[in-house]
Amino acid sequence: MLLEDGAQHRKHKRLWQTLFANVVGAANPLIRDVTLKAFVVPLKKIPAAVPLDLYETLKTLAWDILLAIFLGVERDNVGGVSRNVENLQGTILRGQFSLFPAAVRTPFWTSPRSRGLKAVQDLEPAVRSLLRSQWESSVSGKHETCPFTRYFTPAKDCNDETLSEDDLTSHVRLFTSSIANKALASLLTAFFMNRFMLRDRGQQEQPLANLIRQQQDFPTRRAILSSALRETMRLRPPVIGVMRRVTQTVRLTNPGSDRNSTTSHIVPAAHDAWLYFVAANRDPDVFARPTEFCWDRFMRQGAEVPTDEDCGIAFGLGPKHCLGADLTREICLTVAETVMESGLAFKGGGQVVEGVKAWLGWEAHAGPEGMTRDLKQLPCQRPRDPVMVTVTHAK
Repeated sequence: MLLEDGAQHRKHKRLWQTLFANVVGAANPLIRDVTLKAFVVPLKKIPAAVPLDLYETLKTLAWDILLAIFLGVERDNVGGVSRNVENLQGTILRGQFSLFPAAVRTPFWTSPRSRGLKAVQDLEPAVRSLLRSQWESSVSGKHETCPFTRYFTPAKDCNDETLSEDDLTSHVRLFTSSIANKALASLLTAFFMNRFMLRDRGQQEQPLANLIRQQQDFPTRRAILSSALRETMRLRPPVIGVMRRVTQTVRLTNPGSDRNSTTSHIVPAAHDAWLYFVAANRDPDVFARPTEFCWDRFMRQGAEVPTDEDCGIAFGLGPKHCLGADLTREICLTVAETVMESGLAFKGGGQVVEGVKAWLGWEAHAGPEGMTRDLKQLPCQRPRDPVMVTVTHAK
């Protein structure tokens, strides 16, 4: 679907959107259950003084959640089914981002690109087999199936209103990719840091998590979490940008400059353009205090819910708006609620460096040089050095 355009893309995506909406609602209990079993319970057994790498810990949780939602499998020991999927996905990613882009295979050496192509061939039947197992269980009623296969059953005859087994398999391979895992883990890392490690001066220097726990009703807690999550995604989107083909000639100008300024730049039609979401979401013409993290920026009165367009470009805009935007938000919010209800809290084990503070919006006047120095950029931005935390039990 990513490679389609025009009427074909609209028709294909409309079908996926209709079915995907069911998955978002059905996934909540599973996300909560996986977070408890794979994250909360193990962390409660760790002594308080033992430091943890926050990103690596959340990357493991991200794998647990994605594989449970889309393939109905629990992560197992080395050599098991889920680890095989993870390893193949990792090989594919390294092939995609290899500095040596040619596919070379010899008796003595195989290029990362070639290994990635081989991994695609091995992963496709593995994913297909797992999906078929879920579909068979769904039909027989043997046990509860994962949210994805509960609503996505392949059609025998593919037409405009159905999805084929090949279509479902190829898309699940993307939904469980290493890029999806890293993007979710990076977003969760930033969200955890904003809730537990940032001291908000408006709340007597206490972490945002404490303010949320003090709220007596669920709607208020969810509203604060939702606003903080959207603000987290504005400053550091799940992916840093995307390549698009320019369909008509455009002139780019700096904010406040005249269209005929010597600093303007013409991008001709048919050229490729890299859209950098991180910079776009800091546009001073769109957002007040654009480089600051303001957890209440997207708080709304009553039942009004901010749209993606209100919150910047975190998941793209227009026809290619990300299919997984709602599910990503549901995962982050459900994980956050489950962790906070458990009484767990996280305390930073060291000084957060300048570039990471700028990335999170903790330092309003920090320049881009620090972000370049202190962050890994591809395929998703995250702190270059480990963010070490200790786990505590909140009162």
